[in-house]
Amino acid sequence: MQEHYNHEYLIKALSKICKKYKNIKLILFGYGNYYSHQDNIFKLIEDLKLNKNLIFLPKLLNKKELAEIFNISDVCVSIPNSDQFSSALVEGMACGSAPIVSDIPAYNEFLKNKTNALYVNNKDEEDIANNIIYLIKNRFIKNNFYRINRIIILKNLDTKKQFKLMENAYRDFLNESNSKF
Repeated sequence: MQEHYNHEYLIKALSKICKKYKNIKLILFGYGNYYSHQDNIFKLIEDLKLNKNLIFLPKLLNKKELAEIFNISDVCVSIPNSDQFSSALVEGMACGSAPIVSDIPAYNEFLKNKTNALYVNNKDEEDIANNIIYLIKNRFIKNNFYRINRIIILKNLDTKKQFKLMENAYRDFLNESNSKF
């Protein structure tokens, strides 16, 4: 739970969402490694009385556990200040969770605002809350995102295909290097 992931804004957004949807749950991954910022997060959760609306999961879950969680999730929120394309986001998208993301370069290659994801201001809990509520209310949009994202994942983000491409690139490099000697 590092500061640049903006968990505090997501938790503040949850507080606003809980006013309309009392039984909503926020599942936070990556809990377990201690960062000093966590103390602030736990205090915020307590101050906002959100203990029963949050579930903390350890950093390492197996694929089956992740799939089970993402299959029951409406949205997958990833709002860092900077990062690479999150593998958890890909897994969530593959299971039908609608992506709500910050506008960072890593996401712009495959995600388009209002086409297959919703982009939010990652430091504006009102914007985050409104977009989560929008997707909860508009399931057909969430389902349309899933249809589009599934195609993108199968075409571009399939790990087996990516590993095969890397393997072929290394083989080509090694073959080219060997032919020079």
